[in-house]
Amino acid sequence: MERNYFKPQYHDKCALDNIKQCQSKANEPNAHCESGDVWKPPLPYNISEDDIVCTDNKWEKGCTKEYCDREIAAEASAAFIMSIPYFMSACLSPLLGGTVDKVGGRAIVCLLSASILVLVHYILGFMPDVNPAVPMVGQGLAYSMFASALWPSVPYTVDENSVGLAYGVITAVQNAGLAGLPLIVSAVYNDSDNLYIPYVEVLFIAFGAVGVLSALGLNILAPELNLKHPPKIGASSNNEGINDSDVTAKYDILNDN
Repeated sequence: MERNYFKPQYHDKCALDNIKQCQSKANEPNAHCESGDVWKPPLPYNISEDDIVCTDNKWEKGCTKEYCDREIAAEASAAFIMSIPYFMSACLSPLLGGTVDKVGGRAIVCLLSASILVLVHYILGFMPDVNPAVPMVGQGLAYSMFASALWPSVPYTVDENSVGLAYGVITAVQNAGLAGLPLIVSAVYNDSDNLYIPYVEVLFIAFGAVGVLSALGLNILAPELNLKHPPKIGASSNNEGINDSDVTAKYDILNDN
Protein backbone atom coordinates (compact mmCIF):
# COMPACT_ATOMS: atom_id res chain seq x y z
CA MET A 1 0.00 0.00 0.00
CA GLU A 2 2.84 2.37 0.82
CA ARG A 3 3.87 2.46 -2.85
CA ASN A 4 0.65 3.74 -4.37
CA TYR A 5 -2.35 3.83 -2.06
CA PHE A 6 -1.26 4.80 1.47
CA LYS A 7 2.04 6.57 0.93
CA PRO A 8 4.04 7.97 3.86
CA GLN A 9 4.65 11.68 3.89
CA TYR A 10 8.09 12.60 2.56
CA HIS A 11 8.76 15.69 4.64
CA ASP A 12 9.61 15.38 8.32
CA LYS A 13 7.92 18.71 9.02
CA CYS A 14 4.54 17.53 7.74
CA ALA A 15 2.05 18.01 10.57
CA LEU A 16 -1.30 19.55 11.43
CA ASP A 17 -1.35 23.32 11.87
CA ASN A 18 -2.20 22.68 15.51
CA ILE A 19 -0.57 19.39 16.48
CA LYS A 20 -2.62 19.18 19.67
CA GLN A 21 -5.97 19.05 17.88
CA CYS A 22 -7.68 16.69 15.46
CA GLN A 23 -7.69 17.35 11.75
CA SER A 24 -10.63 19.48 10.66
CA LYS A 25 -11.49 22.24 8.22
CA ALA A 26 -10.05 24.67 10.74
CA ASN A 27 -6.97 22.54 11.39
CA GLU A 28 -5.60 21.30 8.07
CA PRO A 29 -2.22 19.69 7.32
CA ASN A 30 0.49 22.30 6.83
CA ALA A 31 2.24 23.22 3.59
CA HIS A 32 4.91 20.54 4.06
CA CYS A 33 2.33 17.75 3.66
CA GLU A 34 1.45 16.12 0.35
CA SER A 35 -2.25 16.38 -0.42
CA GLY A 36 -4.48 13.68 -1.87
CA ASP A 37 -6.25 10.54 -0.71
CA VAL A 38 -3.23 8.31 -1.40
CA TRP A 39 -1.10 10.01 1.27
CA LYS A 40 -1.16 9.25 4.98
CA PRO A 41 -2.74 12.20 6.80
CA PRO A 42 -0.78 13.66 9.74
CA LEU A 43 -1.97 12.82 13.24
CA PRO A 44 -2.04 14.82 16.47
CA TYR A 45 1.22 14.59 18.41
CA ASN A 46 -0.23 12.27 21.08
CA ILE A 47 -1.37 9.55 18.63
CA SER A 48 1.09 7.09 17.08
CA GLU A 49 0.45 5.15 13.89
CA ASP A 50 1.61 2.00 15.65
CA ASP A 51 -1.29 2.26 18.09
CA ILE A 52 -4.04 2.59 15.48
CA VAL A 53 -6.11 -0.46 14.55
CA CYS A 54 -8.64 0.76 12.02
CA THR A 55 -10.76 -2.41 12.24
CA ASP A 56 -11.50 -1.46 15.84
CA ASN A 57 -14.49 0.82 16.28
CA LYS A 58 -12.46 2.82 18.78
CA TRP A 59 -10.30 4.23 15.99
CA GLU A 60 -12.88 4.65 13.24
CA LYS A 61 -14.14 7.90 14.69
CA GLY A 62 -12.67 11.00 16.23
CA CYS A 63 -9.12 12.15 15.50
CA THR A 64 -8.22 9.03 13.50
CA LYS A 65 -11.31 8.97 11.26
CA GLU A 66 -9.54 10.54 8.27
CA TYR A 67 -6.54 8.27 8.76
CA CYS A 68 -8.65 5.10 8.98
CA ASP A 69 -10.90 6.09 6.07
CA ARG A 70 -7.85 6.40 3.83
CA GLU A 71 -6.23 3.21 5.13
CA ILE A 72 -9.40 1.14 4.60
CA ALA A 73 -9.83 2.53 1.07
CA ALA A 74 -6.16 1.81 0.36
CA GLU A 75 -6.50 -1.78 1.56
CA ALA A 76 -9.45 -2.34 -0.77
CA SER A 77 -7.54 -0.94 -3.76
CA ALA A 78 -4.39 -2.89 -2.92
CA ALA A 79 -6.34 -6.13 -2.43
CA PHE A 80 -7.73 -5.90 -5.97
CA ILE A 81 -4.27 -5.29 -7.43
CA MET A 82 -2.72 -8.10 -5.38
CA SER A 83 -5.32 -10.56 -6.68
CA ILE A 84 -4.18 -10.11 -10.29
CA PRO A 85 -1.39 -12.75 -10.20
CA TYR A 86 -3.74 -15.40 -8.79
CA PHE A 87 -6.49 -14.75 -11.33
CA MET A 88 -3.89 -14.86 -14.10
CA SER A 89 -2.44 -18.11 -12.79
CA ALA A 90 -5.86 -19.73 -12.63
CA CYS A 91 -6.48 -18.81 -16.28
CA LEU A 92 -3.03 -19.13 -17.83
CA SER A 93 -1.45 -22.14 -16.12
CA PRO A 94 -3.44 -24.78 -18.06
CA LEU A 95 -2.78 -22.98 -21.36
CA LEU A 96 0.93 -22.55 -20.70
CA GLY A 97 1.20 -26.12 -19.46
CA GLY A 98 -0.38 -27.38 -22.66
CA THR A 99 1.97 -25.22 -24.71
CA VAL A 100 5.00 -26.65 -22.90
CA ASP A 101 3.71 -30.17 -23.59
CA LYS A 102 3.44 -29.44 -27.30
CA VAL A 103 6.53 -27.28 -27.81
CA GLY A 104 8.96 -28.12 -24.99
CA GLY A 105 11.41 -25.54 -23.64
CA ARG A 106 10.84 -26.29 -19.94
CA ALA A 107 14.24 -25.04 -18.77
CA ILE A 108 14.01 -21.93 -20.94
CA VAL A 109 10.57 -21.14 -19.51
CA CYS A 110 11.98 -21.43 -15.97
CA LEU A 111 14.73 -18.96 -16.90
CA LEU A 112 12.26 -16.51 -18.44
CA SER A 113 9.92 -16.66 -15.44
CA ALA A 114 12.74 -15.96 -12.96
CA SER A 115 13.98 -13.07 -15.12
CA ILE A 116 10.49 -11.58 -15.23
CA LEU A 117 10.28 -11.75 -11.43
CA VAL A 118 13.52 -9.78 -11.10
CA LEU A 119 12.08 -7.09 -13.38
CA VAL A 120 8.76 -7.10 -11.52
CA HIS A 121 10.34 -6.46 -8.13
CA TYR A 122 12.69 -3.86 -9.54
CA ILE A 123 9.68 -1.96 -10.87
CA LEU A 124 7.86 -2.27 -7.55
CA GLY A 125 10.86 -1.07 -5.58
CA PHE A 126 12.40 1.60 -7.77
CA MET A 127 9.86 2.79 -10.36
CA PRO A 128 6.96 4.23 -8.32
CA ASP A 129 5.47 6.04 -11.31
CA VAL A 130 4.61 2.74 -13.02
CA ASN A 131 1.05 1.60 -12.38
CA PRO A 132 1.21 -1.33 -9.90
CA ALA A 133 -1.09 -3.39 -12.13
CA VAL A 134 1.77 -3.69 -14.65
CA PRO A 135 4.22 -5.54 -12.37
CA MET A 136 1.37 -7.61 -10.93
CA VAL A 137 0.51 -8.80 -14.44
CA GLY A 138 4.18 -9.66 -14.87
CA GLN A 139 4.18 -11.56 -11.60
CA GLY A 140 1.10 -13.53 -12.63
CA LEU A 141 2.72 -14.40 -15.95
CA ALA A 142 5.97 -15.46 -14.26
CA TYR A 143 4.17 -17.60 -11.69
CA SER A 144 2.08 -19.31 -14.37
CA MET A 145 5.12 -19.97 -16.54
CA PHE A 146 7.17 -21.36 -13.68
CA ALA A 147 4.44 -23.69 -12.42
CA SER A 148 3.66 -25.01 -15.89
CA ALA A 149 7.35 -25.75 -16.59
CA LEU A 150 8.73 -26.88 -13.23
CA TRP A 151 6.30 -29.59 -12.16
CA PRO A 152 6.21 -31.43 -15.52
CA SER A 153 10.04 -31.49 -15.49
CA VAL A 154 10.24 -33.66 -12.38
CA PRO A 155 9.66 -37.04 -14.08
CA TYR A 156 12.45 -36.25 -16.56
CA THR A 157 15.07 -35.35 -13.93
CA VAL A 158 14.81 -38.23 -11.42
CA ASP A 159 14.70 -42.00 -11.63
CA GLU A 160 11.26 -43.24 -12.55
CA ASN A 161 11.08 -45.11 -9.24
CA SER A 162 11.64 -41.87 -7.28
CA VAL A 163 9.11 -39.51 -8.86
CA GLY A 164 6.80 -39.49 -5.85
CA LEU A 165 9.73 -38.83 -3.53
CA ALA A 166 10.89 -35.96 -5.77
CA TYR A 167 7.46 -34.34 -5.72
CA GLY A 168 7.39 -34.70 -1.94
CA VAL A 169 10.81 -33.08 -1.54
CA ILE A 170 9.84 -30.17 -3.81
CA THR A 171 6.60 -29.65 -1.88
CA ALA A 172 8.50 -29.74 1.42
CA VAL A 173 11.03 -27.18 0.18
CA GLN A 174 8.21 -24.99 -1.14
CA ASN A 175 6.36 -25.09 2.17
CA ALA A 176 9.57 -24.42 4.09
CA GLY A 177 10.01 -21.31 1.97
CA LEU A 178 6.43 -20.23 2.56
CA ALA A 179 6.96 -20.65 6.31
CA GLY A 180 10.39 -19.05 6.54
CA LEU A 181 10.19 -16.22 4.04
CA PRO A 182 7.61 -14.16 5.98
CA LEU A 183 9.97 -14.23 8.97
CA ILE A 184 12.81 -12.88 6.84
CA VAL A 185 10.55 -10.25 5.27
CA SER A 186 9.32 -9.22 8.71
CA ALA A 187 12.89 -8.79 9.95
CA VAL A 188 13.82 -6.65 6.94
CA TYR A 189 10.60 -4.65 7.31
CA ASN A 190 11.27 -3.94 11.00
CA ASP A 191 14.84 -2.89 10.27
CA SER A 192 13.59 -0.54 7.54
CA ASP A 193 11.43 1.67 9.79
CA ASN A 194 8.34 -0.42 9.00
CA LEU A 195 8.61 0.19 5.26
CA TYR A 196 8.55 -2.43 2.52
CA ILE A 197 10.13 -0.21 -0.10
CA PRO A 198 12.86 -0.47 -1.13
CA TYR A 199 14.65 -3.07 1.01
CA VAL A 200 11.99 -5.80 1.02
CA GLU A 201 11.86 -5.51 -2.76
CA VAL A 202 15.66 -5.72 -2.85
CA LEU A 203 15.31 -9.00 -0.95
CA PHE A 204 12.89 -10.34 -3.56
CA ILE A 205 15.18 -9.15 -6.36
CA ALA A 206 17.99 -11.15 -4.74
CA PHE A 207 15.81 -14.26 -4.56
CA GLY A 208 14.83 -13.73 -8.20
CA ALA A 209 18.51 -13.47 -9.14
CA VAL A 210 19.16 -16.80 -7.42
CA GLY A 211 16.30 -18.22 -9.48
CA VAL A 212 17.87 -16.87 -12.67
CA LEU A 213 21.23 -18.49 -11.81
CA SER A 214 19.51 -21.77 -10.95
CA ALA A 215 17.60 -21.72 -14.23
CA LEU A 216 20.82 -21.00 -16.13
CA GLY A 217 22.37 -24.02 -14.42
CA LEU A 218 19.36 -26.10 -15.40
CA ASN A 219 19.76 -25.10 -19.05
CA ILE A 220 23.47 -25.95 -18.94
CA LEU A 221 23.27 -29.21 -17.00
CA ALA A 222 19.98 -30.54 -18.37
CA PRO A 223 19.42 -29.00 -21.82
CA GLU A 224 17.39 -32.06 -22.79
CA LEU A 225 14.52 -30.59 -20.72
CA ASN A 226 13.94 -28.19 -23.59
CA LEU A 227 13.03 -31.08 -25.88
CA LYS A 228 9.38 -31.79 -26.49
CA HIS A 229 9.80 -35.32 -25.14
CA PRO A 230 12.96 -35.43 -22.96
CA PRO A 231 14.44 -38.86 -22.18
CA LYS A 232 13.46 -40.11 -18.74
CA ILE A 233 16.17 -41.04 -16.26
CA GLY A 234 16.02 -44.71 -15.38
CA ALA A 235 13.40 -45.50 -18.01
CA SER A 236 13.53 -49.14 -19.01
CA SER A 237 14.81 -49.55 -22.56
CA ASN A 238 13.46 -53.07 -23.07
CA ASN A 239 9.98 -52.39 -21.74
CA GLU A 240 10.45 -54.70 -18.77
CA GLY A 241 7.87 -54.68 -16.01
CA ILE A 242 4.29 -53.59 -16.47
CA ASN A 243 3.48 -52.23 -19.92
CA ASP A 244 0.37 -51.24 -21.83
CA SER A 245 -0.25 -54.76 -23.12
CA ASP A 246 -0.11 -56.17 -19.57
CA VAL A 247 -2.66 -53.62 -18.39
CA THR A 248 -4.94 -54.29 -21.37
CA ALA A 249 -4.80 -58.03 -20.76
CA LYS A 250 -5.78 -57.59 -17.12
CA TYR A 251 -8.75 -55.42 -18.07
CA ASP A 252 -9.86 -58.03 -20.62
CA ILE A 253 -9.80 -60.72 -17.94
CA LEU A 254 -11.85 -58.56 -15.57
CA ASN A 255 -14.39 -57.79 -18.31
CA ASP A 256 -14.73 -61.46 -19.21
CA ASN A 257 -15.52 -62.28 -15.62
